[in-house]
Amino acid sequence: MKRILIIAAVLLIGQSVFSFHKIRFKDMDWRVYETQHFYVYYYEGNEFLAKLAAVYAEDAYRYNSAVLKHEAKTKIPFFIYEDGLDFSSTNITLSYLGEGTGGFTEAFKNRVVLPASGSLKALREVIFHEIVHAIQFNILFGEGLRSYNTIYKNFFVPMWIMEGQAEYCADNLDARGEMVIRDAVINDRLIPVERLEGFNHLEEVYLAYKLSQALMEFIAKKYGEEAVSRLIHLFSGDIGTANAIKKAIGRDVSELNKEWTYYIKKKYWAQAQGRDLPSRYGPRLTQAVSSNIVYNQSPEFSPDGKRIAYITTYGGHQSIYIMQSDGREVKRLFGNRFEGVASDGNALSWDNDNRHIYFATREKGRRVIYRGDTESGRTERIDIPGFTNVFSPAISPDSRFLAFIGIDSGFSNLYVYEMETGKTVNLTRNVFENNFPSWSPDGKFLVFTEEMDYVRQAVLYHLESGRKTVLTSGSAQHSYTRFAGAETIVFSADKTGIFNLYTMDIKGGSITPLTNVVGGVYSPSVSEDYIAFSYYEDACQNIYKLHRNRETAVKEIPLLYDDSLTRSAQQHRKYTRPPVSVATAKPGDEPGDEAFRQRVEKAASEVILADSEYNMTFTPDLVLGILGFSSDTGLLGGGYLTLSDMLGNHNMALLANFIPNYYAQLDFEYLYVGLFFDMSLRGFYHNNIYELYDRRTSTYFSRLNTEEYGGGIRFKYPFNMYSALYIDFGTRKITDRYTNYETSSVYSFGLDSENIINTLSLFFDYNYSVWRDLWPYSGDRFTVYLVAADKIYGGTRTYSIFEAEYRKYIDLSFLSDNNMTMSMRALFAMTEGPDRPYFLFGGVNTVRGLFHGQYSGDSILLGSAELRFTIAKNLDFNLWPFNFLMIKNIKAALFDDVGAVKEGSINTLHGEEFVNGIGAGIVVDTFVFQRQYMPLKFELAKRTDAGESDWIFYFSVATGF
Repeated sequence: MKRILIIAAVLLIGQSVFSFHKIRFKDMDWRVYETQHFYVYYYEGNEFLAKLAAVYAEDAYRYNSAVLKHEAKTKIPFFIYEDGLDFSSTNITLSYLGEGTGGFTEAFKNRVVLPASGSLKALREVIFHEIVHAIQFNILFGEGLRSYNTIYKNFFVPMWIMEGQAEYCADNLDARGEMVIRDAVINDRLIPVERLEGFNHLEEVYLAYKLSQALMEFIAKKYGEEAVSRLIHLFSGDIGTANAIKKAIGRDVSELNKEWTYYIKKKYWAQAQGRDLPSRYGPRLTQAVSSNIVYNQSPEFSPDGKRIAYITTYGGHQSIYIMQSDGREVKRLFGNRFEGVASDGNALSWDNDNRHIYFATREKGRRVIYRGDTESGRTERIDIPGFTNVFSPAISPDSRFLAFIGIDSGFSNLYVYEMETGKTVNLTRNVFENNFPSWSPDGKFLVFTEEMDYVRQAVLYHLESGRKTVLTSGSAQHSYTRFAGAETIVFSADKTGIFNLYTMDIKGGSITPLTNVVGGVYSPSVSEDYIAFSYYEDACQNIYKLHRNRETAVKEIPLLYDDSLTRSAQQHRKYTRPPVSVATAKPGDEPGDEAFRQRVEKAASEVILADSEYNMTFTPDLVLGILGFSSDTGLLGGGYLTLSDMLGNHNMALLANFIPNYYAQLDFEYLYVGLFFDMSLRGFYHNNIYELYDRRTSTYFSRLNTEEYGGGIRFKYPFNMYSALYIDFGTRKITDRYTNYETSSVYSFGLDSENIINTLSLFFDYNYSVWRDLWPYSGDRFTVYLVAADKIYGGTRTYSIFEAEYRKYIDLSFLSDNNMTMSMRALFAMTEGPDRPYFLFGGVNTVRGLFHGQYSGDSILLGSAELRFTIAKNLDFNLWPFNFLMIKNIKAALFDDVGAVKEGSINTLHGEEFVNGIGAGIVVDTFVFQRQYMPLKFELAKRTDAGESDWIFYFSVATGF
């Protein structure tokens, strides 16, 4: 039986392993700046960035601690990374961090972790945001060891309070945030307060952040800013959600939701008055809607104006597609070769041959520029020495020079790379964000944006003289600058509080609005007759086309709203947000950043108390324990302890459980993730004592004492974010001993045994699948698993196990509005050797229609096909009395399984040895406390190859293959 159970576990490995892989390619030599309230961790080459972050952090602490009415007793660890790529390799969390993650605060050690993005404004805002979480955690969990509080309270403090307060203090409800809320109001997608307890169940997480901020603004305005701090302090005790909110503002959740919903709808419907839908300006070329959220962005006309390349998330991965300029003949370019095409800046650039496209993509932890052939599909990498993070490529009209944005030491600059010589020149040479480069038709000028006084302005650069001219001014954010002729540029700007399209005459300086929309216009691209742009609507982005010669006048309408329900936008704030400690450059200032650097150095010298090397120390993360007493066994209990260093490179875990004379367990693991591969060491001791019972005589006739101990070492090498190889060396000794014989028993006694099993395991995983509605709908996955055991180094068993599985998911949503998917699976597995174990065959994960383990053998061949579709989506209701369990989606599947299992070679299989089962299933997606996903699967199947057979019911907590 033990031999069979070993394999049963192997068959489940492919079901549970799903994650992107972190790529680490940079050695980081860490140091620490100490300030009054922080330990600022930074690595070599980022000294100036760390000083700036330290200044911003102290600003944030003063304001946030005043708003939340809490002073920390201990200093907060603060980690700053050069950019999002370095940040994604952090080991402070072992979870994969996507490019959309702006930062996080880890609860056990209260570590604030964030990257620079190139923008000083964005850096300051995310620092304010994350330091709020550090203060919240101190209020909720206390300072010092906080394991129990962290786990317990994390399930009960609403996310709208946690993130709403953080966004409120960051004060970054900008034009993009307002756009997303306005779109939700207009399209009836507001999320009620009751559904903002947790965000894990939501598709529109950014919307949830902005709604939480708007909700916190509403509470501060109507009930006073003291209500903001009362909310978090009330949760520091054991008070529940309903009571805390009632006590803080005198309203229960439903009353608060009613008031806030009325206010938010009134505000944003007023903003929409007098504004246009994009269809007024031209046809829509893509058709994304919120039932299947897709972002179609960065349209780029070919030089002849006949085709448009664009970046889209259709199909799950951010990829490049191409279509005719009227939206017909859509096709995907370059296949599945990249880890995600970058949409930052002006993301695509056509060569003048109407055939090749330049773009940036993520590759093995770096971001590099490629040149792709739209006809053959071939690509070539443009190797630019000295850079690991580049984007927004722009090829010159004569194809001799490539302009791009590169990030170095946390700051972005505009560079020009000479294609023939490989020479690179930094044109901007400052620490202010530069982005969106575009060439003039004659190749003599570049237009781009530069952040000045925390505002993006349009800038003109003359390449021959090096003269830089600031074209715009004011508080509006300008982006997506493009030449639209020799003396004309187009760009997107939020001059009215909404991002609209504008054109500017460079010589005269006149600016003309081209749109007045209710959503937001981004990424313009110009042909001789048209301007293509990306437009935000119904939670998606679609591509529209505007005729350049249209004569319809556009009137600018500013965002006006009489906030008489509460008070003015600033009067409600008792605590004034601190002014910027270090002012940046303004339009008209001398070029360069020397003055700004001097201001930062001066401010940093006033807040930094010490600079020291990083010293590794282990401290606990999680400490759990239980102790009890039983009259049968005496003292019993268990515990779980995890420790790590501050960087998260070294991680240790210890698990212990004991019940005297019944059970004992001790497991230890050490994980090191500081290299380009992961390594873990493990050791264990398990002891189980069984009393063997004779049912006929109602007596215990013997005792079996099973001891198992051993250890191993495992390596993981990621090839890229989608694939990795695991290598494992393990050994274990299993001893079975029988005692307390009762000789009158008719049962025969087992013999004492002792076995040593030494194994080498290899596991390869390639996972390019994409999920929608909480199961895979597109892409594929391939896994190979190999285990070999031999009688070496004292081993007593010889066997080998091989398993290979391929899964394919085909999106059929074009046939149905129910997100239909065809999911297919093929699996082959076999074992060999004198001590080979056996496979259990039948039931869930093999052929449904059979009982679990109905057959066994040493070779398996299996194929499955499922037609999956969503019956009901975003139901978001709770069934009494299980109010903690939220039902999200109801999905269905029709399936057909066929397979065979036998002893001996699979080559000798005959048709009659195959078994077949068909059936249907329902998956109910649920979330515990709106946080933890728990799929409930109900299936009914019957066998079709053996005449009359009964329907068999299965239940499992899983989504399926």
